Amino acid sequence: MPKPKSNSSVKAKLQKEFTPPSYCYLDNVIFLFFNNSADLKSALGRPHVFYEGGSLQGPLRGVNFPRLSFMEWVKSLGTDSNTIGTIDENSFTLAEISIITFINSIADALYIVGCLKSDRTTLFHEWTHSQFFLNSNYKSTVLELWDSLNTLPKSEHESLFITFTDQERLKFAQVVNLELKMRGYKVENYTDEFQAYLVAEGEYEFGKKWGGKLKGIVEFLRTSIGSFPIISDLRSIQDNVALSVEI
Repeated sequence: MPKPKSNSSVKAKLQKEFTPPSYCYLDNVIFLFFNNSADLKSALGRPHVFYEGGSLQGPLRGVNFPRLSFMEWVKSLGTDSNTIGTIDENSFTLAEISIITFINSIADALYIVGCLKSDRTTLFHEWTHSQFFLNSNYKSTVLELWDSLNTLPKSEHESLFITFTDQERLKFAQVVNLELKMRGYKVENYTDEFQAYLVAEGEYEFGKKWGGKLKGIVEFLRTSIGSFPIISDLRSIQDNVALSVEI
């Protein structure tokens, strides 16, 4: 077994490859803020694809996934995420190792969001995914809305679909499903992506034709999800945890 390198040598090599992100931990969500897309891809690109499916197309702007999915990705590469000392650079990049080590240091974290420091729009989008996962009331609301879109509106949602004929509503459902498929998402994530795009990007996300018809639904979802949190007091993940891995 190779002799473990010192924390200082690991950090020095890591800094040459990428700049560790800053973070904020709030309401069981780890928010990670990267200086550039290359750093974000190096650290979280692979677990992002593992969770959402498809492949990376162009610069990576933001990611989100449950902690459980992240740990499943780690284990899929033949490593027990709870045994950091067994992780080496044959399976992971140094950037990935730093993130794994950091996430393991926050035991009660349930969700991970990553984006660029300057991109508040993407941050908002990725945050909506965390709320779909963590807020059971909001998730139930979205699931009922999705079912109403794809079948027949439930009585409590009839007013939201008043601008649609039944034919238009089913056509729009087909448009959304096809668009999300073309964007490379797994089928099981369609409902989550549907709410995130409407809440963060607005009623014209799936085409100008539908914008006027979706205004009420967008307002309903934005009210249901609640207020976006105030994120402050950022720290570097490198200051929060010492790297102690064999590489």
